[in-house]
Amino acid sequence: MVIIKIVGQDGSDFRVFNNGHLQSLEVKPAMKKNTMKGDGFTEYALILALVAVAVILMLVLTGTSIKDLYCSVTDALNFKGGSTCNNLLLDGFGKLTDWTKFWGGGTWTLANGQLCTAGDMRILNKAALPNDYNINLNGATLNSGNGYGTLFRMAKNGTGYSGYGFMVDPGLNNQFVFRKYTTNGVEIDPPLAAVKFPPGFNPGVNHDISVNVVGSTFTAYVDGVKMLTANDSTYTSGQVGIRSIVNANACINGMTVTAP
Repeated sequence: MVIIKIVGQDGSDFRVFNNGHLQSLEVKPAMKKNTMKGDGFTEYALILALVAVAVILMLVLTGTSIKDLYCSVTDALNFKGGSTCNNLLLDGFGKLTDWTKFWGGGTWTLANGQLCTAGDMRILNKAALPNDYNINLNGATLNSGNGYGTLFRMAKNGTGYSGYGFMVDPGLNNQFVFRKYTTNGVEIDPPLAAVKFPPGFNPGVNHDISVNVVGSTFTAYVDGVKMLTANDSTYTSGQVGIRSIVNANACINGMTVTAP
């Protein structure tokens, strides 16, 4: 028996049996093969969807945050460092629309990718933050004058304000200082804590300033080295800011606030 196979333009398969005499004709439409492939893809998609649902349910039952899992994976792949998942605030000072001046007669400008303040200047970032956080001033430099620093748990009270600050303060006998401000913005003396600059410290070159704010405990680091700790429970929440002292001129490359 001879089988002659003829393929149609649409992919259909015609087979004629018995030496060319049309005694039997078998037709296999092309659609059948494509439909089987479509069914296979559908089954795979359903299986993947069920696996995804099962994984999500497992994470929920074990108390694992999907966001935390995502951040852990992205941080592990981020071999250059610098997690972005836990940023509460990230400002490279490309604009000043997220900041507001609330005290002082000084000026603030953007120049060469830096925020620079001159004179007695206190500014607040508009971001709403949780009670606890880490503040990082990146590449901070005192070009001249008495000092600069970061403000935290700040609240405006009419024409005044209250909260805390960490200062790099050459004007106060070359010390790092934790300050407390009453509801009318007056600094409490003596400071909450103070310590002399370490030997060789030069405020006129770039430094990374970090302040860890957790509960009633505040810890300051300069270039990754712990400098001092203060404790106070008066103010439990508020915004973050930047201050330059009296006749100071200071510039900062960037500011981040992260979860503790």
